[in-house]
Formats: sequence, C-alpha cells, structure tokens
Amino acid sequence: MTPKKILAGIIELITDPKNGLSRFHSAIFNFITKPIYVISYPKAGRTWHQAVFTMMFLDLDFDQVYKVPEYTRRRAGMKRLIYTHGYVYEKNKLAVFFKSLTNKKVIIIIRDPRDVIVSNYFELKLRHKKYENLDDIHSMIQHPIYGIKNIIKYYNDLLEQVKNPVAIIRYENLRQNTEKEMQRLVKILGLNVDPERIKKAVAKNEFKTMQKAVRQSEDIRLKQTVSENPESQKVRRGKIGGYKDYLTPEEQAFVTKESAKLDPRYGYKFDL
Repeated sequence: MTPKKILAGIIELITDPKNGLSRFHSAIFNFITKPIYVISYPKAGRTWHQAVFTMMFLDLDFDQVYKVPEYTRRRAGMKRLIYTHGYVYEKNKLAVFFKSLTNKKVIIIIRDPRDVIVSNYFELKLRHKKYENLDDIHSMIQHPIYGIKNIIKYYNDLLEQVKNPVAIIRYENLRQNTEKEMQRLVKILGLNVDPERIKKAVAKNEFKTMQKAVRQSEDIRLKQTVSENPESQKVRRGKIGGYKDYLTPEEQAFVTKESAKLDPRYGYKFDL
C-alpha cells in the first residue's frame, strides 16, 4: 500500500466515515492477505461458485454476494479469493496478466468449451449493449475474438503459466455433485467449515432457486435484460451438453474437433 493510498484512505475516513471505513478495512485486508486467484472464461460457472462459497460462511441471499466488503469476508473466516476472467478479450493484456500469475496461487474453473461458446453468445448478445450487433450463434463459433479457438487458447495459455494450480474445478463435476466439490475445495484450502453449512449453501444455490433470485433482482449484473426472452437471464440453463440444442451436426463436429485441443490436464475427453 503506497503512502498516497494511505493518505487518500485517511481523507476518505474523515469526509465519508461510513463508506470510508469499509473501504479502508478492505484495503488493509487486501494488503496483508495474499490472495488466491479464481480464473475462468466467462460462462464457466464463476458466479455460481462464488455464491456457494460465500454462503458457506455468511447467511446471504444470492444477489447480496457481490456487496460483501472484504473485511466482512475475513471476519467470517474466508480465504481471500479474487474471481476474475482477466482481460479475456484483449490478447496482449491477457498474456501479461497470465504471466503475472506464474508464482501466485490459482484456482481454475473450467467448463466444456462447447457449452461455453453457446452460453457466452447469449450473454454477449442479449445482456451487453456493446455486443448487441454480434452476428448469429452460427458465426460466433468461428469469431476471431469470441470463438471456440480463443476459448481453448485461453485455457491452454493459462495452464502454461500456472503449471501447478491449487485446484481445477470442472463445471460438470460441480453441477453433478456440488456439495462434494465444495467439500473438496474446503479441504484443499485448509478451511474449517461445518458440513451442514456447506449443505445449506448448496441448497440455497440450486439452479431453480438462483433463476428465481435473478428474476426478482434489481441488480443490473444479475437481472434479466429482455423480459420476454429467458435466454437473457444471467442464470440461463446450466445444461451439460446444451450446445447440441443450438448447433448443427456440422458445427458440433467443428467445436468438438477444436475442443479436443484442450490441455489433457483439464481431464476432458472429446469423441471425434
């Protein structure tokens, strides 16, 4: 923490005591605590994982997870997890970011790239005005920035820099047995969490419960953006293998062929 930031924090404490204290506590916590970075490509399950993990320590509703100050998380016994995609669509900045992770603790969340490409299409097209002119889903799969090849490159480049991640969390395992996966993570991180709290957190984040929460939320990061279109929900379908409902047989063959280039350490097998 630089002297300039300390001075700014003191000034804010004087001029805005309530918010200043919260941010000052967070800054101190960030300074003294080495973080664990949780890295994932968009639509690989980050929001869901963050909600379950946070609710294992704090009794919250789904749309409150993003609003918890760092010092509150620390008091609750949580590790400092920084969830990020990095500079996912900016090639040069992403390379620098990945390189910066070389000696840091990293958890990787990954999902079948074929499902990611479809889910991310709806996220970009329907939830972000910046991308509303994006072409249809069929051209998305070969898009030079958002396409399947870049998803594979993202994860392969990440594992090239982070050779020994703290954990690799596969979305499919998390979906099929959330409680078991969260217990595994708790053990890896050396945390002491009552199994009943894990079970409760998982129950509060079952897919239908999350969908109901985002439909009722006023948080712009979560709320449905097109009222008559369920594809615009933040929590959309979560279906394993759902890409088959949107892509032609030829497109399925293409994305499978590209996905087979994924580093085998991620544990996926793709039938060509």
